[in-house]
Amino acid sequence: MNNKRKWASDHKRYYSSGPPIKSAITLVGLRSQALLLKWASDHKRYYSSGPPITSAITLVGLRSQALLLKWASDHKRYYSNGPPITSVITQMGLRSQALLLKWASDHKRYYSNGPPITSAITQMGLRSQALLLKWASDHKRYYSNGSPITSAITQMGLRSQALLLKWASDHKRYYSNGPPITSAIIQMVLRSQALLLKWASDHKRYYSNGPPITSVITQMGLRSQALLLKWFSDHKRYYSNGPPITSAITQMGLRSQALLLKWASDHKRYTQMGLRSQALYSNGPPITSAILKWASDHKRYTQMGLRSQALYSNGPSITSAITLMGLRSQALLL
Repeated sequence: MNNKRKWASDHKRYYSSGPPIKSAITLVGLRSQALLLKWASDHKRYYSSGPPITSAITLVGLRSQALLLKWASDHKRYYSNGPPITSVITQMGLRSQALLLKWASDHKRYYSNGPPITSAITQMGLRSQALLLKWASDHKRYYSNGSPITSAITQMGLRSQALLLKWASDHKRYYSNGPPITSAIIQMVLRSQALLLKWASDHKRYYSNGPPITSVITQMGLRSQALLLKWFSDHKRYYSNGPPITSAITQMGLRSQALLLKWASDHKRYTQMGLRSQALYSNGPPITSAILKWASDHKRYTQMGLRSQALYSNGPSITSAITLMGLRSQALLL
């Protein structure tokens, strides 16, 4: 917390029109590139057999759990009138909505030509874009050897804003019987479910040897804490040597590892030799294409069943880029 306060004090020009932004999410968004590149530099032993893994998705996943759990511990007064909110995702959503609506109220000049943007994720995307571009302009020395801000989180934020607003406009019938769904999280869940179930229906031949995997992305993104806790209750044999894991992020990591390893084991023909399955997935949703594009561009990470297995010598071969991300996150988070 001292580091965050020090940073806030040193950089108060970024929010001089309002109170300090103390949310871990905001800080992670602003600080991500600098902190994560610094972290990568300091911890290069974690990936000493290859170039630094600069994927913001993986690193922010690791970083955010620590920061947010620390924040929850320090600020438990914020939810003292009810049971503790143990899901990091829930905490992020609740905390960010309150802060961002307050920010929107104080800074409405930023969007005076249209209605308030009430979705926390959309606001984060817009806010991050402005702050990060400003930060990039002021600190361009940090990435003078490459293009500006290549963080996957920023790109995802911007990309999802456009896609989700378009989707909401085209599909407003989905919530015509009640108030608008203003949370981008819920919209993303609905969007993912529709796209991935459609994909599953069209491509069921890909998993005909087992129960339909209606997408790890779908399960990670749309299955709520309640569903995951139900799953853990029904399947407690999977973690019988320890207590239940109540953090949604941790659950997602564990759940996806199991599903992806199972899927990879059953369908290894899709993942061998540098993910030859890219062609098979070409009709899938954008996020699948993006992951496969990344795999294609960085095939040194994925060729020959991921020769970087040496880094994970105590586990099975990791043959999928998605699995790699999931396992990498879990290993570092644990």
